[in-house]
Amino acid sequence: MAGSPVVTEIAKLHDDEVDIDACLVARLISAQFPQWADLTIRAVASSGTDHVTFRLGADLGVRLPRTPWAAGQVEQDTTWLPRLAAQLPLAVPEPVAIGAPGQGYPFSWGVYRWLDGEAFQLDLVRDPAQAAADLAGFIGSLQALDATGAPVPADDPFSRGTPLAPRDALFREALDELRDEYDTGLVLAAWEASLAAEAWRGAAVWIHGDLLPGNLLVAEGRLSAVIDFATLRAADPGDR
Repeated sequence: MAGSPVVTEIAKLHDDEVDIDACLVARLISAQFPQWADLTIRAVASSGTDHVTFRLGADLGVRLPRTPWAAGQVEQDTTWLPRLAAQLPLAVPEPVAIGAPGQGYPFSWGVYRWLDGEAFQLDLVRDPAQAAADLAGFIGSLQALDATGAPVPADDPFSRGTPLAPRDALFREALDELRDEYDTGLVLAAWEASLAAEAWRGAAVWIHGDLLPGNLLVAEGRLSAVIDFATLRAADPGDR
């Protein structure tokens, strides 16, 4: 998150997206958290598509859902991340406060402790093998934690942590559209191997569900944090 480039205009990504800008954040902070009203507010670039992120002073960040379907993450983060954080080998977001709808903005929103680091790129890590081991250690530690009462995937074939088979036809259709851009044969082979894998029959375990490079932070040449737990669920461990 630290080192993320500042942006001056926030592009909308969805048809049902609400208006969000630094002026809105300033009004929300002033009305609900006046102790932070004098802090500088800067929009920062992010690879995420469901929230807009602002840096608040040097030590805090603000995340606001773009759409109705993205609402509710700050409540989930506040419920679960403090319970998991101390038992994980990499840093995770630390919720500081939950903001209420207001100033014309319709959703709850969150204030978090700012995490130092830049979005993962291979040239940022000193030792790629160590980065892979660190990520594997994080996944293993997360899966080992007690998932009693954890959120579960929605009853929807496209939810993270659910079987792949119901998505097969749509996946093949999308892959065919990309045949001029990628080696779709390799992708299809990996997909079919995943489909053929034996179904998980054990207890559901914690998964992050969205371990993209943009959700991994690097600091001082090492993997340092995992962010964006919107798809945190107890589910099939194959989904990570």
